Amino acid sequence: MGAIAAMGLFTLLFTGCAPTPDDARAALESRADTLNTAAQDVLLAMDAAGLQGASAVGRVEHCGGSLNPGLAYRASVSATSGADPAEAIGAVTEELQALGWQHEGEIGDDRLSARFTRDDVTIDVKAGGAVIGGKTYGEDEMQVGITQADDCVRVPDGVHETDFADLENEILPRE
Repeated sequence: MGAIAAMGLFTLLFTGCAPTPDDARAALESRADTLNTAAQDVLLAMDAAGLQGASAVGRVEHCGGSLNPGLAYRASVSATSGADPAEAIGAVTEELQALGWQHEGEIGDDRLSARFTRDDVTIDVKAGGAVIGGKTYGEDEMQVGITQADDCVRVPDGVHETDFADLENEILPRE
């Protein structure tokens, strides 16, 4: 009888640690809903700030490395910031703060930037382009990355991001 109980405990411990594909799907869908809502806030802020060509996408990516494989849902937004990237970031900052996002300051790299947080979601805004080989690229573009803390969802062996391709999509503005 003790052996049966030990076997049951052993089975529970080792099967309970890794989510089933359904658990992984539910976790990724929840993260997608949260980040898509944040992306819609960014789209709304960009529109209110008068930025042109804003678009947002959500995607599923690998995370966790080979010893702890997982998948994460992440979102990104881009727009044309215009001739004055600092003014554009200032306008987006005002709009995101009005929507309840906490402005944390700059990200800390060489580009114009701002970081916002709410709950466990982070929005990183960068503008002004990047210098590669002495040449500036995308100086009139604004790029936004949206992530969630602890975003890596463990997945069972044999599960890949292609199994969640239906979660990858264009994120549309709120109606």
